Amino acid sequence: MTTFPKNLKAIIFDMDGTLIDTSKTWENLCFKVLKDYGYTEFTDEQRKELILAIDAGLNVWTAQAKRIVGFEADEEKMSQQIQTEAIQIAEKGFPTIEGLHEFHNQLSEAGIKTCVATNANRAPAKHLINTCGLRKLFGDSVLCLEDVDGHGKPAPDIFLLAAKSLGVEPSECIIFEDSPHGLKAARNAKIKCICIRGSRNKDIDETLADKFVIDYRKAINAVIELFER
Repeated sequence: MTTFPKNLKAIIFDMDGTLIDTSKTWENLCFKVLKDYGYTEFTDEQRKELILAIDAGLNVWTAQAKRIVGFEADEEKMSQQIQTEAIQIAEKGFPTIEGLHEFHNQLSEAGIKTCVATNANRAPAKHLINTCGLRKLFGDSVLCLEDVDGHGKPAPDIFLLAAKSLGVEPSECIIFEDSPHGLKAARNAKIKCICIRGSRNKDIDETLADKFVIDYRKAINAVIELFER
């Protein structure tokens, strides 16, 4: 059995892009819905902002998109379409990030608690957890935007609530994240953070995370090194 640092009590995971490979799918969905409403022309800066806004959660993306693009469409109707189509897409499931199951099994054997803390709404989040086979890893330990009254990342609320729900101090946790919003939330919560770095976030600001890994195959080494600093 792997020997983890004694002062490590829990690991908190983001969901999209951290547990399951969904980021590009949600990006395609958001631009598809904009196209449905007749919005297809964007400056490079607008496109960049629209993609970054997805990290705040699909549930609030339309408000951000309206600010960026200045569209006249019904914001609530557009948001509902995104939520509905997201659930339909999720029916097929998504692949998990490589090495996740093996890593989680080692955490469980060592008695380290885990939970999911996501900016997603409860309905689509729980649906993804089920369809992607993650229920057996996390059970009902899944916190969503409703659990913090909409105060999503980069606010620290959901990570602080996650630590509290697991019965540990923030200093006894590590967070796995992939987005700037999530990494900033970890910093704001004063919790150590490891970034899952892929093609979509390869240019992410390296000052936002304490460690970087491409998947979970070397996550144990990163965790041990981070807590032995």
